[in-house]
Formats: sequence, C-alpha cells, structure tokens
Amino acid sequence: MRALAHGSGRPLSWTFVPPRAAWPTLFVEALPLAAAAFSIIGFLVAAYLRITFAYPLWVMETPAMQAIRRIVHAQPLYAQPSLVYVPSIYAPLFFYVSALVSSIVGLDLVAPRLVSLAASLGSAALVGYLVWAESRRLALAVIAAGLFISTSALSAFSFDLARVDPLCVCLLLAAIAAARTAQDNAARAIWLWLASGALTGLAVLTKQTAIAMAVPLLLVAACDRRLRSACAYPAGFLATAGLGALLLYAQSGSWVEYFLVRLPRQHSLTVDQLGDFWSHSLLPGASLLLVFAGVFLISRWLRRQYAVIRFWLLVSLGMLGLAWGATLNKWSDDNVLLPAFAVLVILGVCGFDEALRRLGTATRDARAFRLFAFALVAVEFLIVGYNPRQTSPLRSDVWAVDRFVATVAAMPGAVYAPDFPELTYQAGKGDSAFGISTLELAGGFGGQPLAESGEWIAAYRAALDRRQFDALLLDPDSVEPFLSREAQASGYLDTGPLFQPDDVFNLWGSRYAPHAHVWLPAERVNNSV
Repeated sequence: MRALAHGSGRPLSWTFVPPRAAWPTLFVEALPLAAAAFSIIGFLVAAYLRITFAYPLWVMETPAMQAIRRIVHAQPLYAQPSLVYVPSIYAPLFFYVSALVSSIVGLDLVAPRLVSLAASLGSAALVGYLVWAESRRLALAVIAAGLFISTSALSAFSFDLARVDPLCVCLLLAAIAAARTAQDNAARAIWLWLASGALTGLAVLTKQTAIAMAVPLLLVAACDRRLRSACAYPAGFLATAGLGALLLYAQSGSWVEYFLVRLPRQHSLTVDQLGDFWSHSLLPGASLLLVFAGVFLISRWLRRQYAVIRFWLLVSLGMLGLAWGATLNKWSDDNVLLPAFAVLVILGVCGFDEALRRLGTATRDARAFRLFAFALVAVEFLIVGYNPRQTSPLRSDVWAVDRFVATVAAMPGAVYAPDFPELTYQAGKGDSAFGISTLELAGGFGGQPLAESGEWIAAYRAALDRRQFDALLLDPDSVEPFLSREAQASGYLDTGPLFQPDDVFNLWGSRYAPHAHVWLPAERVNNSV
C-alpha cells in the first residue's frame, strides 16, 4: 500500500501496488527527486568553491567589481570615460545591492557572488512555488527547483557569478508569482498587482532588457476586468522605475542616458542566427520540457481554464522573447537564456503533473505509462547534464592566478592592463579602464564609433607618448585592436608572454589565469639588449 495524491486539494487516495512491483516502481518514481536533490546539493558545494575563489571566473565580473568600488567610494557610477574607468552598459541595482553586501563581507568578489547566489536560490524557490501553486504537490516543487538549478549548465554557469542576470531573473519571477497569485486572490489583488509592477521596475533597474516583460504582465493585468487592479500594475512599475531613473539622473546627469540607452541601442543584431535560439540554445536541453509544456496547456484547455492558459501563454512569450532577443545581440553569451529555462521548467513540470493526473493509477496500463512519465523527467536531468565538479576551480587554478598576481605586483612602476583590470588591481597597480567597455565606445558591438571613443583613444595615446605606463599587459587575442595598435604607434614593443613557455605557470593550464603579453617602451628594450 502507498499514498498517492490525486488532484489539487483532494484527499489522499490509497492504491494497491503488488509487492513484486513495489520496489521497481518506487525506484523509478524516486529518480527525479533524487536528481533534484543532487543538483541542489552539488550546486551549493560548487558555489562555495566558486564564491571563495579570489579572482574573476568570467570576464564580465571585472566591470562589476569596478562599479561596486565606485559606489563604495561615493563616486558616480556613470561618468565621463577615463583611462581608469569606463562605465558598463548595465543598470545599477545589482551593483548597489552588492556594494551594500560588501560592507558586511568585504570589498571583493565574494559580495556580488553572494548576491547572485541568493538570487539564484530565490529563483529556484519561486520556480518551485509557481509549480506548487498549479499542482499543490510539494515533491514536484522540489523537482522543479532542482531542475532549474541544473540548467546552470545550459546558461554559462552564471548562477553564482558577479553578473546582473541572476538578480534580474529572480525579480521577474517574483513579479510573475505576485501576478499569478493576484488572479486567485481577489481580496488582495490590488496590492499584489502593485507589488508585481514594482518588482518588474526593479528588474529593469537591474537589466534594461527586462522591460520586455512589462508588456505581457500589463496585458494580464488588463484582462483582470477590475479597473483598480489593472491600474495597479503600471502604477507600481512606473513609480519604481521612474524613481530609480530620477535618482540616477540626479547623481550622474546625462551620462545615465548615454550608457544605459544610447550605447546599447547601437548594438547590432545577428538576424541570420534567428533560428539558432531553438535549434541550438534550447534544444536538446529543453526538449522534454517543451513536450510537457504542451501537455500542461492542452490539459488546462480541456478543463476550460482559459485565464490560466492566457496567463502562462503571455508570460511564456515574454520570458522566451526576452531570451530570444538577447541571443541575437552580437557576442551574447548563454547567460541570457536564464529567463527561457525558468519558464520552461515551470511549464514542463506542471505538464508532468497534468500527465500524472490524467493517467491515474487505476489500471496496469496507466501505471506503466505513469512510470514512463517519471522516467522521462529523470532523462531530462540527464539531457541537461549538470556536473557541479566541472564548474569548481581546481587547486592549480588558485596557484596559477596567485602566481600571475604576484608576478605583476613585482613588476616595477606603473602597469596598465585594460584586458585584466581586476587582476592588476589586486596586484596593487590601480585601476585600468575595462577593454570591452572601451570597445563599446568604439562601436565594436555595432554602430559607428562615438566622439567619446576618439577622446578616450587620444587620452590613451597621450599617456603612452609621455611614458605614463612603465609596462602594458595586453591579451594577444584581444578584441580591442586599437589598444595594441596605439601602443605600437607610440613606441611600445611586444616582448612576449609574461611567463616563458617552459614556466610551471603554463604546466598548470588554468582556465582562469590569463596569458598576457608584456609591452615595454622601445628605448627600455633597446637599452637592456
């Protein structure tokens, strides 16, 4: 005998399982829950190892740390580009929250990574909550949370990185949860819609592209048929986003519009890769999720729950559209897929619940198909293929980057390293403008070089001509060719890699330690020969 929950809010019914079939049945049904537990526990262990790694795990962690230091030192986040700082094109909320956390844990990479970790766990909890709200099955909520965590393998392992995406997705999921709850809670609908709008506004203040979700949620609110509820969502959104914009303008003036609107608007779209989102980004990773999502929508249609279908269709279009549009951005990474996988996990696990309800356990055939459905969910975990060990830094990674930082610290004089600003900052050489941020000015992501690009390059050339830097550290595979071009024009010579080929640094083969080349003034090289 074993208990099986049938239907939302209905009492448990007891179904007899023949003794010989009990253990295989229980084993198969336990597989998705075991996989979810493995994903969650493995993620937490790997997150500890990653968060405590003192150096950047990904290139975009560098501008995050530069922004956080600006906030802590009471400097404007968006300002005129200079040789030591060029603002990033991301909205500010993540940086301000990280700066607040840094006042407790210290001004290093631990603070923003903790913010991302908390946001990712919050997203997993919200994914689980939304599945529970539709199914009233706690086990399915845990499976959904674990499956969402496992999709870190499909989204550039960005769940615990110092990046804006985890916080943005968490805020969007919170907005979706508030809106879904408002549909079933007429007494508190106004406040829930107000909260949903405010959370969407906070998501936009974290990453501007989140504004794409305002339209579908506004349409859901408009379909509420209660005027005050329909007005509450835009009121919460406009009040939050508007107040944030006013505060930013008060601090940084027109530079806010320059970096958050004008530069991103210049990005070119790779329209020729329009179909890659489905054929490469989502598939095969989300194959079974898409199938189960269809089961969920069809089943609710048969139940005539049209408001639920409308809600999830609009939300899905928003979250998938948000991810799809971002993948078209030049040089975008898989971190932009987070919204897509979040909504697909919700719909997929809800579809799995609908399949179980319709199959039931009354007949032998129904129980066989039920086991097949459980097996498919377990297979989905295998398709995603999350391996926590794969994401954890090795001891050799620590040794290699330690050696890099110590070697740079021992270099005499001023060292300028726009390709590795965080590492040279930790080496005590001060800040360098982040190379990819300067590439934004130069039109490297689309559009024409802006006037500020010419001014920055002129300042860089002047600093080189007066030998302000005793050495440059540049990436030989850099995507900012003007850095080495100007260095060469000003009489700097590429003297080769920082570490010779037979150095133990190269034997460690760290994926996080850069292979920098040292550029020195020509007269210094000639005098040493």
